[in-house]
Amino acid sequence: MEDRLLGISKNQAIAVIAVLVVALAVLVVAGTGPEVWVPGAAVLGAVAALGVMVLRVQNALLQEMRRLSLTNKRADQHTQDLLNASSKKHKASDEALTDVRSQVTDLRSNTKAWASAAAQDREHLVALRKRVQEAEKNSLSSTRRGNENVVRQMESLLQLYPRPVSSDVPMPPTGGFALDAQSLLHLLHLVRSKRPTRIVEIGSGTSTIWVGYLCRELGIEMVSIDHLESYATKTREGLERHGLSETVDLRLAPLRAIEVEGETFNWYDVDAFSDLQDVDLLLIDGPPKATGPKARFPALPVLRDRLSPEATIILDDTNRKDEADILDSWRTRFPEFIPQERGLSRLGVLTRGAAGR
Repeated sequence: MEDRLLGISKNQAIAVIAVLVVALAVLVVAGTGPEVWVPGAAVLGAVAALGVMVLRVQNALLQEMRRLSLTNKRADQHTQDLLNASSKKHKASDEALTDVRSQVTDLRSNTKAWASAAAQDREHLVALRKRVQEAEKNSLSSTRRGNENVVRQMESLLQLYPRPVSSDVPMPPTGGFALDAQSLLHLLHLVRSKRPTRIVEIGSGTSTIWVGYLCRELGIEMVSIDHLESYATKTREGLERHGLSETVDLRLAPLRAIEVEGETFNWYDVDAFSDLQDVDLLLIDGPPKATGPKARFPALPVLRDRLSPEATIILDDTNRKDEADILDSWRTRFPEFIPQERGLSRLGVLTRGAAGR
């Protein structure tokens, strides 16, 4: 801070003194006498005093202005600090609010997801309960059907064994891949009632032995066809064991590609049927389903012209969709074959002409 003299700065005091000195010098140089110097000096002193007062007031004003300016600066700085702090707090508040809003949004979304999942769980639980109830119902129904089927098979076996067997050799088992007891009883009934002259069986096995006994009893010619040597060998051994080798003509006919009505099938070598005519009863139990879709369809189209006018067609396994569709296809393509003996077993029976009415 500048040194002060008489309430003014040192520089200002030097300037006032210099002015006075110059003024006195002017008076002296002007050649005036003391009578002029004294009043002039008094006037100069008064002017100097007035100037000093003015300068003091000016300095006081300047100092006050500086003080006010400094105070204003400090106030502005404080205000700015407050504004900065407030801005930071506001920004932090905005960030916190944004975070809270995000959390609320996530919570709402999660709540909706939980509610949706809970609703789906309820639906799944309801569906599961329904499936369990249906499974229980089907299980009871299946058990009931199974029990009914066991009863039917037992009843059929009781009717089968008194006839046509006249041998002490054990009969081959029924069921599984072979004809079940109910179907076998149905087949033997058809043979007895139709009294065919010639039977052709496609797919040898258990039925070959049972029907062979009846053919020997009734004097019926029987030809049995198989496509596998291993199965034909088992059937041949069974025929020999039961003394039916002379009754049944067992033939091996490997599967060959054959075209029937625009479709290709794996079916029996047609040469095995070349000498057969006037077939009265055609029993179809092959080829197996594993050889291709609608594997047994070619039987009627291929052998139709070798059947007698009142021939009977018997298709096994019509409880399965594939065989049921084959039977329907035959009825559509060959309307002269009429359904007969429905519902007695899993055998599907068609008879040609008036005999089937």
